[in-house]
Amino acid sequence: MTSTSPLGRDDILAALSAALAPRHDVRSLLEGGSASFGCVDELSDIDLLVDVADGAEEAVFAALEAAIETLSPISDRWEVGPAWHGMAQRFYRLRDAPFTLVLDVTLRRRSQAGHFSEAELHGAPRVVFDKDGCAAARPLDADEVARRIAERREQIRASLPFTGYLPGKELARGAVTDAFGFYVSMNLRPLVELLRMRHCPPRYAFGLRYLSRDLPPDVAARVAALCLPRDADDLAGKHRECLAWIEEELALA
Repeated sequence: MTSTSPLGRDDILAALSAALAPRHDVRSLLEGGSASFGCVDELSDIDLLVDVADGAEEAVFAALEAAIETLSPISDRWEVGPAWHGMAQRFYRLRDAPFTLVLDVTLRRRSQAGHFSEAELHGAPRVVFDKDGCAAARPLDADEVARRIAERREQIRASLPFTGYLPGKELARGAVTDAFGFYVSMNLRPLVELLRMRHCPPRYAFGLRYLSRDLPPDVAARVAALCLPRDADDLAGKHRECLAWIEEELALA
């Protein structure tokens, strides 16, 4: 299809819904990501979760790609495999859509029902269609989350004397890139985990993403300031600040 203006998300969603809804091997089409949290903007991609019958992945992807091709040629395609979540996942970029309007499609088999269904983690998806209620949210196991948090907090506490100092050691050697790598992995990331454990426990393992949404504004701003050291001297100061803040968070438990 030739168009004088870039394709929009509504065009893409309408075409995919029309192609997938009649299929007996497709049960639902959900839009997640930013749409699950009411945060869609002009830079948002399209995160789709499609409930399918076991063994139907290739057929559904073929139908989906045929529908996309009626709108625009696919300029880039990436099949994730094996994906960490165990579901089939592909990414697409369309020639005639804005560059950032990437299509991220995950297929959830019937045997994987419930994956990505916890609203506390993934928000409330926009239901494009749902034939049999398979898009219903699943409650998060709060006791399991608490158990994992307690276990991870103790891992951070026990490892800190052996890992927390590494950025400073590398700075003393003049190895700035090594120091920065250790700073991110051994200081900043465990700090963010601890802050998430206190302010948004279900998403304690989400890392640096969505901090402006998940943490109080002043806390998120303070973390953001730690993310961009100007030079080696500034990195040394941020390293010390991170360690002190980690100790404060561990003392609260």
